[in-house]
Amino acid sequence: MALSAPFMSPVSERIEKHFYPNARNHVEHRDTSNMEQLWRGLRINLRNIAYEFAITIPLLLLSFIPVVGIVFTVLAFIVQAYYAGFGNIDYTLERHFTYRDSVNFVKRHRGIAIGIGIVFMGGMLFIPIIGVILVLPFSVTAASRVTLEQMINEENLKLPDPHKTQINA
Repeated sequence: MALSAPFMSPVSERIEKHFYPNARNHVEHRDTSNMEQLWRGLRINLRNIAYEFAITIPLLLLSFIPVVGIVFTVLAFIVQAYYAGFGNIDYTLERHFTYRDSVNFVKRHRGIAIGIGIVFMGGMLFIPIIGVILVLPFSVTAASRVTLEQMINEENLKLPDPHKTQINA
């Protein structure tokens, strides 16, 4: 997913402009180049893959235990879904937050990351051939929409007050 950052970030940005054209960042908007997006994507994905392996490998070994092994298999899937969701959410967060703030945002919203990751991984696994092509843009769309709503709820992204008169300068 790190290599798709230069392609999926514009998708996320267009979704943001479509649904929230007048939204303003509570934090300063971050303009990034394709190289910066690629570097950020690699950095986050390398961090995530290290954590994912550190958690998944023991779960994989524990999954060989008869009867209770199925629990560890499900836990491994959830861990992988979390990190897949994290990657999809970050396409939106990279425009608004620093690396550390993005990590903290996703930690606070683990359930959202897992939900997006389950859809992402389910589509990749259960839709033959075209799943690989369709799932990434769909999951980025869902992640962008949900992430922006969370940012608005947390007041990291402000919508204009419809009751105030706005002057376009």
